[in-house]
Amino acid sequence: MPLKYKIIILLILYIFLFPAKVKADQVLSYYLYSSDGSEKLYPQKLVFEEGFSDSEKLWFLFEELLDYKGNMLKYIPDGTEIRWIKTENGNAKISLSSDIKHYGGCYYENALIYQLMKTVFELPSINSFTLYIDDKIDYLSEGSLIYEFDRDKIADYEKFFQTNN
Repeated sequence: MPLKYKIIILLILYIFLFPAKVKADQVLSYYLYSSDGSEKLYPQKLVFEEGFSDSEKLWFLFEELLDYKGNMLKYIPDGTEIRWIKTENGNAKISLSSDIKHYGGCYYENALIYQLMKTVFELPSINSFTLYIDDKIDYLSEGSLIYEFDRDKIADYEKFFQTNN
């Protein structure tokens, strides 16, 4: 059994055995789109014990997001892998494999960016996000560059999806 599943099982057991010890700031989510065509994002919650760094929390959130195979939608192309994640002074830097570019269309790209940002900014200590592709700052397929995006940028994407649905 892979280590991530063992950790998840232990976390679930911990929640049921010691529910009063779980703090709200230890419940974080990655986001998936509904499959009903409404393009709404729904949180998929994970519980973290104390002691995990922001980089470790983001790693687990992204690993779950990238590996998701259920009925909800993710706009991150299959095969995309985490290369590294660094957090420092409120800045998240995440390098994903070039498989992240295996899609087409501006709408798809906007949905992908929104999904990434909602997940990254789940951590209250993160104030900006830069995406690296194969360890370099690079443009996505339709020309977007995620460089030092701050929390305010989420509002632009929320407005885009409200306007286009």
